[in-house]
Amino acid sequence: MSPRRSLVSSLARLARLAPFASLLAVLLAPATATATPGFPGVIQSTLSAKQAPDCAVCHVGPQQRGTVTTAFGKAMRERGLEAFDEESLKTALAKMTQDKVDSNKDGQTDTDALKEGKDPNAAPGSDAGASSDKVLYGCVGSVAPGSPGGAPAVLLGLATVLALALSRQRRAKKSSPEIETGDRD
Repeated sequence: MSPRRSLVSSLARLARLAPFASLLAVLLAPATATATPGFPGVIQSTLSAKQAPDCAVCHVGPQQRGTVTTAFGKAMRERGLEAFDEESLKTALAKMTQDKVDSNKDGQTDTDALKEGKDPNAAPGSDAGASSDKVLYGCVGSVAPGSPGGAPAVLLGLATVLALALSRQRRAKKSSPEIETGDRD
């Protein structure tokens, strides 16, 4: 068997496994859980704030589950905040107001800072988090570099498509009659 036929044969066998490999990749690929997209707007409406806060008020780095590590975010979680649960967000905000939580110890409560469009995590005296003209796209408006599932999933998808294409090409060649092209004497 020629090296080319051997390669095609191997790829054809691989193509038969492609559906199973794809299913396995979907099941085992790390899922990127994003921040709750509606939370900034709910914070704004609940507190009658000037603007919706940036996702960085709770999240450090890529906005996904496990990145709520700011002082404000931790205080909210301690008061019952649950992902994708707007009622728990409203309850946690009410408890933050009641408890007069001041995450950065600047003398202004976190909820008052948010009402003014400031970051309650910002160091006292800094203007970080103050109202600005920057465009905010919400918690899911961008994908963080190095997020899980990116390149490996794409490569697996491309390999699967290639294997399926080669398999179909081979089946098409087997089912069509071969035409002789050699000269006859």
